[in-house]
Amino acid sequence: MMTARSFILLLVVLGVAQIVSGQTHSSAEEIKTAAKEFADLLAKQDFTAAVERFGSRLKAVMTADVLRDTWKGIVKEIGAFERQLGVRLEGPPGRRTAFVTCQFEMAFMDLEVRFNDRKEILTFHLSTRTGDIKPAAANDSSIARSAGLPKSDRAPRVDRSKTDLQEALLDLLKVREAWKITRGSEKVLVGVIDGGFDFYHPALKGKIIPGCYYSGGYHSQFYVNMAHGTMMASIIVAQKKGDEGMTGLAPDCKVLTASQGMIEHAMLRLQSDWVKEHPNATPAEAGKARMSVMREHRNELVKFGEDWVRYQISGAAEAIRYLVDNGARVINFSGYLTRSACPEADLWKDLEDAFAYAAKENVIIVLGAGNGGRQTEDYPGKADTMIIAGASNLDDTRWVTELKIPGMPRPIKQGSDFGKRLTVMAPTEKMGVCAPHAERFYSCDDGPVGESKARFKGMYDTRPNGATSSAAPIVSSLAALVLSVRPDLGAEDVVEIIKAGCDDIGEKGYDIYTGHGRVNFAKTLKLAANWNRKETNPD
Repeated sequence: MMTARSFILLLVVLGVAQIVSGQTHSSAEEIKTAAKEFADLLAKQDFTAAVERFGSRLKAVMTADVLRDTWKGIVKEIGAFERQLGVRLEGPPGRRTAFVTCQFEMAFMDLEVRFNDRKEILTFHLSTRTGDIKPAAANDSSIARSAGLPKSDRAPRVDRSKTDLQEALLDLLKVREAWKITRGSEKVLVGVIDGGFDFYHPALKGKIIPGCYYSGGYHSQFYVNMAHGTMMASIIVAQKKGDEGMTGLAPDCKVLTASQGMIEHAMLRLQSDWVKEHPNATPAEAGKARMSVMREHRNELVKFGEDWVRYQISGAAEAIRYLVDNGARVINFSGYLTRSACPEADLWKDLEDAFAYAAKENVIIVLGAGNGGRQTEDYPGKADTMIIAGASNLDDTRWVTELKIPGMPRPIKQGSDFGKRLTVMAPTEKMGVCAPHAERFYSCDDGPVGESKARFKGMYDTRPNGATSSAAPIVSSLAALVLSVRPDLGAEDVVEIIKAGCDDIGEKGYDIYTGHGRVNFAKTLKLAANWNRKETNPD
């Protein structure tokens, strides 16, 4: 199976030229030459000269800096410019539109430019789209046709209404087919336990409801605290706004939040203080210092680790009970809960009791499998009423990688944890998510982690791989859609339906590396519609 590729179409849509009576029209070749020269200037990043090609109205608003930032955004998304493939014209003399087909590292781009008779570019706007479109080879006949032959012989444009940051995911999981059955129901609440949330993000406002807050922690509105929860909630219920952003997988459901917040994070605070004292340090120097600081403050960090685990596990138990009592039918926990990490038996028992309470009330809990790339069966709860979600790639292979950290002697191996408790897989490669939507969230002079500064890149982001954190809300979305179709089903039924609806991607049948397979939304909802409540997996 080919992996999804990023495709960006730059549409320069222009106003209608006012034709001066008696003025001589530019020839077709002159317009073609002007269009190719404009594309060359962009490729050479000579934005000052490119702006000089604009008409007076456009030149007043489209500065070289604006054009530079726009071009950099495109190159970041689809790779470096490689070459022009051809140019064609449309429209009558005096209203010529040139289409310059350009090849980039990962996609092709049509640069559509309309000129007046002075060969000036008129007003335009830019729009981008990301989809599951594989660039053809440079000599592919479809590209040659697009560059030179009539409109009737060109490949059709992609329907803008069917594209967003989640395009590859929507296609692979057959989500649009599933949406013909249901897009969810406001009566189905998905509880999300995570750090914090951007309740006023334009794509989430009104879709995520403030719920409970872990006691004993700080609930600050800054990126480190609220980004992860915002991303996870958006995978479930985000509302795409026009041509921008992404759509959640259960967009007509709602999320009820349980905010973890944060205690004083000793390790991150120590690192932050060191960076402030050494502002010119290289990444390698910072990496070596990290190890040195950890050795010097070992006892303090050991205590912090124990406090952090205690805070997380006790808070999770409280949050599960709260969400169950307040109507959640599905609970998403994208963190990592394992018995071996828990310092106290009574603390773990309290968590197990909370899982048992959810099962008794027919609430499904979805956990991320973990990112250590190791075998484990160390999770809370029972397999018949909960789901352990592993992470796969868009080519249906299990997610594994190596993380290189400056100063560390060897890379850290990461990957989707596996074992007999693993239930299903979900693809988390090139995940579109909502990010905290305002620049004020990205800079904090002081807080539980010390000084925190991140770069604001916009209210949406594409994560190279969301790991098992993102696998969990994909599966939680599917569980919510099943309950939207069949609200009468119990937790055991929903788990069995999701397992039965998977596409097998590993060894035939169940295996410990890919579970029952990768989730398939359409297949699962079709099974749910006709599922007999007491029936076990028909396979």
